[in-house]
Amino acid sequence: MDTNITYCLRYLNKYHSGAAQHRYFLLCSLLETVGDQISYIGMHIGKKRSLAQDIVKGVEDYINYLFSGDFRGMYLAMKSFKKKLGKKSYVDGLAYSLAETLYNDIGFVMEIKG
Repeated sequence: MDTNITYCLRYLNKYHSGAAQHRYFLLCSLLETVGDQISYIGMHIGKKRSLAQDIVKGVEDYINYLFSGDFRGMYLAMKSFKKKLGKKSYVDGLAYSLAETLYNDIGFVMEIKG
């Protein structure tokens, strides 16, 4: 993941300037944070198959809505994703933190796309 972020930063530095460059950098760092969170969840998830499927669906929904520009759909999907997650174990808390990261940055993503 770090190699991809480095490539993105080099590209942004070379071809973009001003506020757009800063916003795209923040989007790249959001994606890196989410990737790191998923990696950490993977180390602790064990055999919680349904949780893994919920995480995959939540992240896929986020990405699909991001590229379609449907921010209302993204908001509703992330709200549903957060409600679906349990809060009984450590890995549930990690998954909830991932959902919160995605949910909290919707406004930032809207600013970039808008």
